[in-house]
Amino acid sequence: MTADTTTSLDVLDEAGRAKTQQLLKTLADVERKRETGGYSIDPGSDLALDHERMTGLLVSHSVDRALHHSLDCLWGLDRLLVVNGPQHYAPYVLIRGALESAATAVWLLDSDERTTRLQRRVALDIDNSKERSNAIKAAGRAAEDDAEQHKSGLSTLLRDADLTLRNCQWKGYTAVVQEIDDAPNTMGSVELAWRACSGMSHGKFWSFQVFAAETSRRTLDSTSFQADFSPSYHGLSKVLDVAVRTIHRADALYEKRRKADQ
Repeated sequence: MTADTTTSLDVLDEAGRAKTQQLLKTLADVERKRETGGYSIDPGSDLALDHERMTGLLVSHSVDRALHHSLDCLWGLDRLLVVNGPQHYAPYVLIRGALESAATAVWLLDSDERTTRLQRRVALDIDNSKERSNAIKAAGRAAEDDAEQHKSGLSTLLRDADLTLRNCQWKGYTAVVQEIDDAPNTMGSVELAWRACSGMSHGKFWSFQVFAAETSRRTLDSTSFQADFSPSYHGLSKVLDVAVRTIHRADALYEKRRKADQ
């Protein structure tokens, strides 16, 4: 690797470090709002009417949890970077968690259709219940599972809210990130960032090659080579930008849905 190339990588890394710090600082207002009850629900607002129609499962409760999880993941990322600087894998596990939860918050709030928002809230509850049952079974304590009782209560809730179970199916995070992607088929795609971070969460080599900076390469023979890789702020800042952007989208939608029309 030439000196010019090394210098170029250093410049990119320093720009990425500055961008990472800037992005994390923009979350302070969202965190302060969340901690001080800044998302109170106005009477007559979209969320208030959502809650009136379906009192047993509140849309805002899921949004609150999603935002808390997103912000907590990125607080952990900030601490990791302060103490250790960029690491190969751990930052992307945290960014993936933050991005999935922020995308879920956007997904819950984005539709202008009340029925759609309620269907999505029910879908989350169904998935939560299923995962809980699976965990109980994995512990060998299936007899303690109250899945049937939950199913009965859900049937009553659906009837009272005039919803149909078949329209409340959870289709996974792939469907969520595709549904809310505000930059599809671009380098700023939510789905792209999520898939890349998911790859790093599972140690996939293709994803590692996306994020790690190659500092040298040595040809071994006609078909193989060795290279040295180091963690970099450059790639990290790109996917962090998407995660932070999605948190701010969720925050803006929360403000929209919680306020009554003026």
